[in-house]
Amino acid sequence: MSSLSKNLTALSGEYFVAGSLCMNGIVASLTLKNYPGVDIFAYNPANGKHTAVQVKTTRVARSSGYFVSDPDKIKAAGTPFVFVHLSKKLPPEFYVVGASALAKLIKRESDYWCVTLKNLEAYKDQWGNLGLD
Repeated sequence: MSSLSKNLTALSGEYFVAGSLCMNGIVASLTLKNYPGVDIFAYNPANGKHTAVQVKTTRVARSSGYFVSDPDKIKAAGTPFVFVHLSKKLPPEFYVVGASALAKLIKRESDYWCVTLKNLEAYKDQWGNLGLD
C-alpha cells in the first residue's frame, strides 16, 4: 500500500466495512461524506433492522488509537462505530462498538478525545454490536 492521503485512507476504511457487511448479508450504502456523522447506512433485509454507522480508519503502523468526538455527543447520537486498522501486509482489522460502550472508553488527551486500540481489543470483529441481528 503506497502512501495514501487522509481522505483516501478514510474512504478505504469505509469501503472495507461496507464490503464486510455485504459479505454477511447486510446491505451497506456509503454516504460519501454527504451526511454529517454517518458514513454508512446499513440494512438487514432478513429482519428489517437498520442503522447508521460511523467509521474511523487509521493505517499508521504503530497507531495507539483514534481521535473521536466528545463522549457526550457520541452517546447522544447513538450511532455505532467501526474502527478500522489498515496494514500493508495484514487484512484490515475491525473493532465494532456501540455508542454507549464507546462513550465509556473515551479519554481526554491534551486538546483531543481519543480511544486506544488497547481499549478496543474486546470489540474486535463484534459485528453484532451494530444491532442488526
